[in-house]
Amino acid sequence: MPNPTESFLTSADNSTRIARYTWLPEGEPHAVMHIVHGMAEHSGRYAEFAAFMAEKGYVVVAHDQRGHGKSRSDAASAGSFGESDGWELALSDLRRVHESVRAEYPGLPYFMLGHGMGSLLVRSYIIRWPGEQFGAILSGTGQLSRPLVALGLMLARRELRRYGPDHRSDRLRSLIFGRYNRKFAPNRTPQDWRTRDKAEVDAYLADPLCGKPSAISLYVDMLGGILYLRRLQHHMHMDPHLRVLFISGGQDPMGGSGRGVRATFQTFVKAGMKHVKMRLYPGARHDLLHEENRAEVFADIHAWAEQRIHNKTAGKAKKTNG
Repeated sequence: MPNPTESFLTSADNSTRIARYTWLPEGEPHAVMHIVHGMAEHSGRYAEFAAFMAEKGYVVVAHDQRGHGKSRSDAASAGSFGESDGWELALSDLRRVHESVRAEYPGLPYFMLGHGMGSLLVRSYIIRWPGEQFGAILSGTGQLSRPLVALGLMLARRELRRYGPDHRSDRLRSLIFGRYNRKFAPNRTPQDWRTRDKAEVDAYLADPLCGKPSAISLYVDMLGGILYLRRLQHHMHMDPHLRVLFISGGQDPMGGSGRGVRATFQTFVKAGMKHVKMRLYPGARHDLLHEENRAEVFADIHAWAEQRIHNKTAGKAKKTNG
């Protein structure tokens, strides 16, 4: 398995060093895959998938989001995007990393893969900066009900005012993630909802950079982002020709066991997106890239990306030849 090179960029607000990791193929690369990780985890968890894509000729890039992995200014910032406007800061960091990769590998097809909270950021990104990506893969995404989002946001803002932005809320964590895990009772661990692969669950629990309680400010940021993404009019700003792949476990509670994924897929279709595809994997849970059938998922992502590249290349050749 190839080892990534590690580098650091200054965050959008100049307060944090953002850790970036790059896996390079042996030969000349023909595309870029940028991984955007989820909540309470870090880029290193995606080494297996990154190595797989690098072996297929992709430059693979991942960055630790602010307050995650090695992208921390101090201990207090762990599990937090910032005391205020964290979603905007995380989006700006994502753009800064994207621009750095674009400058190094100009002209290559650029795919962004976002997982969980990372998928929400990628969805926000392709609304804010349309036309900058060739394709987007949205893993473990969904559409929470408006009442649940409103309740969560009300509780989060109340605790933020009472205890401050760095407060850790057991109540809010239980409201969201406790509900997810109950679906798989009797539970072996608090993280059973992530994947059927027990070794992967145990690796997550043993990882000192995973699973730590997030700051209340991060819940406010994320729930605010989800509320933003519930509005159809925002999706109308996306590039209608962007290639989008939705992948989710059929038993992923974050995606409503497929219901929320289908609802989000339909939102993209209603917004006029012309190249949208969805794949649900029966029995799989939230962490598809760490699931028992991850070899199948890896192969499907690669095949989809290669087909998109082939279609674009063929289209250009057809236009050139008249």
